[in-house]
Amino acid sequence: MATYEHLPSGLWRAKVRKGGHSQSASFPTQREAKRWATALEAEIDAQTYIDRRPAESMTVGALIDRFESEFAPSHYKRQDKAASWRTQLAVIRSHLGQERLADIDARVCAAFRDARIRGGIRPAVSPGTARKDLMMLSRLLRYAAHELALPMPHGNPVSKVKKPAENRHRERRIDDGELQRLLAAARKSRTHLAALIELALETAMRQGELVTLRWSLIDLPRRIAVLRDTKNGTDRAVPLSTRAVAIFKALPRRIDDRVFVTFPREAWVKALADAQITGLHFHDLRHEAISRLAERGQFGILELSAISGHKTLAMLKRYTHLDASKLAERMG
Repeated sequence: MATYEHLPSGLWRAKVRKGGHSQSASFPTQREAKRWATALEAEIDAQTYIDRRPAESMTVGALIDRFESEFAPSHYKRQDKAASWRTQLAVIRSHLGQERLADIDARVCAAFRDARIRGGIRPAVSPGTARKDLMMLSRLLRYAAHELALPMPHGNPVSKVKKPAENRHRERRIDDGELQRLLAAARKSRTHLAALIELALETAMRQGELVTLRWSLIDLPRRIAVLRDTKNGTDRAVPLSTRAVAIFKALPRRIDDRVFVTFPREAWVKALADAQITGLHFHDLRHEAISRLAERGQFGILELSAISGHKTLAMLKRYTHLDASKLAERMG
């Protein structure tokens, strides 16, 4: 049964003791207090009552703090992906950090999605990026419910909102003329950009895989480089071409065992500008490498998959865009 008390502050406090539950809250008017108490008693009678107090006492920002310190270190081990998920968490914190978990419903999630796409959270991003940010928010809420056992009044509301479309798969190829200009420009920088470009084309490695290479995992006599904990969650041995071996031999050795320190993004952007190349991403070099291997016709699909690290044919097809004219030449 509910009881009501008019406080010296002018607020009305409602207390509900029913079915083993006891909860109180204060409101500006007695009418609001009665409305809250009546709704609470109805939930208790229908056995749908959820104690919102734990979720009301924690903000999204506090949840992110616990996620970063207690969960992420053991579940997000790939260092090359750390910047990505930290950026996503920073975006969520900037927009929702002060919100209580109990208030995160489908309406809030939809507003967050729209703000990301339309620039309400600067800068505006593609629908695909907004989709990834929503998935990180969903992961946070699952962490709160499953790992912290917090009762979530709205469940996981991300599942109730429409997700932005994924970005279209890129089909950008690089021709020999562009490659020559790009390498010429890259060699003018004081970085290892030219080596990274050539190795991407020779090995089909991802950018993150290249910058986390370790000399101790490269066996030049056997011509293999071992990648630990790749995007697919497994180790992978990458075969090295004669040219790739030569590139590695020409690189200086660091005492910390790393082949490269980081990806020289500024040098990459400048090289593209100097070479007058537009619309090219570094990841397109991986596309190009796999496509060139496929066009040579010397490797079966399983061999291509072993080189690229793709687990399924469907995923591999996304990255191979074969030149029809070269296929026609092989047909005779």
